[in-house]
Amino acid sequence: MLSTSQIAEDEAKGKIAPEGRGIRQEVAEEAAVEAALVAFGDGMYLVVIDGVEHRDLDAQVFLTDDSRVTFIRLVFLSGA
Repeated sequence: MLSTSQIAEDEAKGKIAPEGRGIRQEVAEEAAVEAALVAFGDGMYLVVIDGVEHRDLDAQVFLTDDSRVTFIRLVFLSGA
């Protein structure tokens, strides 16, 4: 369980998650980007910027200091 201070610290970083605390690992950047692009194309997650869902990787996006970018991982349920 996360403490109030851990939640506040994670919120400032943009993600609150109890799993994997303190784990550092090397990441193959090209492979990670490729996996993210494939997952996006397969509809595994949504990208919402300032309340608007974005589906086109080639679309131009304008961000401001106040913009909020949200990634929503979709989990498909069996029998659905």
